[in-house]
Amino acid sequence: MRTDSQIASRFEFCALPSWTANEQLRSFVSGFLQAIEIESDDLVNNQVAMDYLLELTSSVTGRLVELLRLGARCALRRDSPLLSIGCLQDRE
Repeated sequence: MRTDSQIASRFEFCALPSWTANEQLRSFVSGFLQAIEIESDDLVNNQVAMDYLLELTSSVTGRLVELLRLGARCALRRDSPLLSIGCLQDRE
């Protein structure tokens, strides 16, 4: 939207706060992965994994979504319905 000044002028800028390792983050990650049919219990119940997600994404929503998407793709390539830290590390 920022590249089209007419569209951009129709919306007010609103900065989103950065994520922190809390229940809201766990709920967001769980819901996102559930929507794409990837199991997330091991990931969202692991504080080290949540901290790792935040570290890799600088707590930015768009980066978090992209990392989860790439991790899910890795899990599917491994024929696994489970997103693990290994898939987050090997997300190409």
